Amino acid sequence: MNAINNGEACSSSSLNFPEALMPITTTEDSNDNHHYLSTTTTATTTPIEAIEYLMNENKLLWKEKLKFETIANSMSEAANQNELNIKKINKYKKALKTEQLEKENLQRQVDDLKQQLALLTSQTLSSQTISTTATTTQQGSSPTSSKTLPVNIINNNNNCSQNNNNSPNKEVMLLKNNNLEQLQCNLAQANIKIQLQEQEKKKIALFASKSKQQLLQLQVEHKNLLIDTRKQLQYFNNSVLKHFTNEILSHCKQATELFEEQYTKLEEEFTKYTKESEDQIRETAGYLLKVGGNVKSWKRRWFIFRKDLTFSYYKTVEEKTPLDTIDVSNDLQMEVSADVTQGKPFAFKIVTQNRTYFLCATNEEEKRKWIDTLRRWFEVNKRYLNK
Repeated sequence: MNAINNGEACSSSSLNFPEALMPITTTEDSNDNHHYLSTTTTATTTPIEAIEYLMNENKLLWKEKLKFETIANSMSEAANQNELNIKKINKYKKALKTEQLEKENLQRQVDDLKQQLALLTSQTLSSQTISTTATTTQQGSSPTSSKTLPVNIINNNNNCSQNNNNSPNKEVMLLKNNNLEQLQCNLAQANIKIQLQEQEKKKIALFASKSKQQLLQLQVEHKNLLIDTRKQLQYFNNSVLKHFTNEILSHCKQATELFEEQYTKLEEEFTKYTKESEDQIRETAGYLLKVGGNVKSWKRRWFIFRKDLTFSYYKTVEEKTPLDTIDVSNDLQMEVSADVTQGKPFAFKIVTQNRTYFLCATNEEEKRKWIDTLRRWFEVNKRYLNK
């Protein structure tokens, strides 16, 4: 419940967003011939900071989600514990049933033993009455002629007859007494077992009642937790998430508009810059070393590359008549690359449809610059001619 209250406090807290993003102004450096774009921000918050802010808010939302997941896990654990308690109670109910059956069996055995005991006691009483009646009849039916006999003979005869009559009765009485004692012992043991089972039954019933109370309490807590979680989720979905989504969408819209505005400005500047650079590169000139066609020697020549995809070379820059003019406007492609076959470290070649021209610059940087410039010169002018 504390986790839910904390989640409610966190989710219901007011969301503070940064101020509206100010537009970004761009200024050109007029002193730079290459028209580089320099930007100066007049706002306190940039789109990157706004995106970082939105990412931080997304992290907070993720933390809220983790809190709700922990609550759901605790609820599932409570449900699992309730299932375990229900299984225990069912197990105890089965044990109580078995104990009840055993108790009924023992009660039957006790009743049988009581019946046997009553039967034995009745038999013992009947045998005692028979023996007493037999002794009285013997004493009363002695003959008168015994007075004439000697006293010793009469007494001996009476003792012999009494011993003969009492010896089987004593054996029967001993057996009956032994059986009675055995039955009494069995009865006492059965009573002890019944008392122990009653105590065990009371313990099980007490544990079952406590478990039932705990189960009911857990069910109530589970229901309350479900209700609180549903309320929190409904509040989060209806108010917090909706508000935050609208704020994110508005900020994203503002940032997108600013980015589009900046992109259009940059695109305009780039197209302007590329157009000027293309205009500049459409015609280029400079001194290069060249290998002759007939005499394989290196000579310094002045090269002019024109817009109509023709280039000429002169002896000097003052010459008006070129030594040769090459037209590559009909070539599908013109290869310009470095060359190591002529033994010069800064040599490169121009491969046209009719001939390969070997040229050489003064250093590595100038060689790379010439290669890049001539490649762009051919591509740009070829595109303009195709238009």
